[in-house]
Amino acid sequence: HPQVESRQVIQALHQHRESGKRVLFLRGDTLVQADGHHSVDLVNLSDLPGPVRQLSPDVLLAAVGAASALGLDIDTITTGLNTFDTSASERRVPA
Repeated sequence: HPQVESRQVIQALHQHRESGKRVLFLRGDTLVQADGHHSVDLVNLSDLPGPVRQLSPDVLLAAVGAASALGLDIDTITTGLNTFDTSASERRVPA
């Protein structure tokens, strides 16, 4: 049942955060990083460039979480989100 799963996820995030560990979540249209009693609004999704806005929220949260786990700071992560461009990957290199 989706509501039960949602409550379980929220409870797990709350416990993880209260133990001082980092969590990422969406508060409305804002991507938030939090640990303990401290939270930082990273970016408003509507302010991101088109290619990033087209990502599902799960993919965006996973990408930001991976970047954070690898030790990238918040400024680097938000700069990457705000400058993400897929045009280079769409170009073909001649064989």
